[in-house]
Order: sequence, then C-alpha cells, then structure tokens
Amino acid sequence: MTIYTVHAPPPAKRARGRDETRFVFVKEGFCWPGLLIPFLWLIYRRMWIVLAFAIIALAAAAWLGRENALDMIGWPPAAPFLLPFSWAISLAVPLLLGFEGNDLRRWSLGLAGYDFVGVVEASSRAVADIRFFAGRAEKTVTPPPLPPLRTQPLLPAPAVVGLFPTPGTAS
Repeated sequence: MTIYTVHAPPPAKRARGRDETRFVFVKEGFCWPGLLIPFLWLIYRRMWIVLAFAIIALAAAAWLGRENALDMIGWPPAAPFLLPFSWAISLAVPLLLGFEGNDLRRWSLGLAGYDFVGVVEASSRAVADIRFFAGRAEKTVTPPPLPPLRTQPLLPAPAVVGLFPTPGTAS
C-alpha cells in the first residue's frame, strides 16, 4: 500500500470551482519521473523555484567541467580535481529529485497556499481519492457548542496552600 498526503487548494481557488477537483494527492516515496526526466517533471508540476535551483546547479557543474573555466578563476589548466565535482553535481541533482522530489512538491504546494488536509493509504491514486472523500463525508458532523466562558476568575480555597491542604481543616 502506498501512502498519499492530501492538500486542499488555497481559499481563492476554492471559490472558483468544486473543491473535489482541486485537491492534490502526493505520493510518499521515491519519485521516478524526478530521476528519469527531472526538468520535464519540474515544469509539468510547476515547481519553478526547484527548477531554478536545479538549472543553477547543473550550470555550475557544466562550468566546472570546462577547461576554460579553470583559467578564468586563476587555477592552472591542469586541475583535474574539479572534474569529479562536476560529475558528482551532475549526478546528484537527478538523484536528489528522485529521493526528495515528492517532498519538494509538498513544499512547493505549501508555498502556493495549499493546506495539508490529511493522509490516505491506498493501492493507487484513484483508490486514495475514493477513500479520502468517503472518509470526509462521514466526518462532516457539526461539533458540539463550546461551553460559555467564565466572567470571574477562579480563586483558590482559603484552607489550601499550594497542593496540600492545611492540617486540621476539612479536606
């Protein structure tokens, strides 16, 4: 079974259409599209901030891999120790998006104003949708009214000092 987190749209988007069609279900676990097609996945999911950081990281890796870049910063052109850093960054970005892609998607949804609503365990996204909204219909019971607030503060009894009553008084 897969665990999904459910996120409700911001109030401005709720007013425009039906709530049920705008809820977002995000799978918990590894994100294969984030590993295999990271840029297309980031664009499709509209994760612009994460996309910008990924582009900057990969541009830095490409810049470090160039031999001319070493001359520009004043290092000798035969500085082969930077090439493994370039490869490591180039491999780390898709791996990071694979392992943390769904968490980054939750973060992006939070920035967009989506509210975390709940967690659903299901075998597929469609079953998660059914389970979540079936459970939500059962939970639409009106809560009991709150008791009235006290207008006067509670005062301690004169025979009690601290947590223990004084000896010789009624307890």
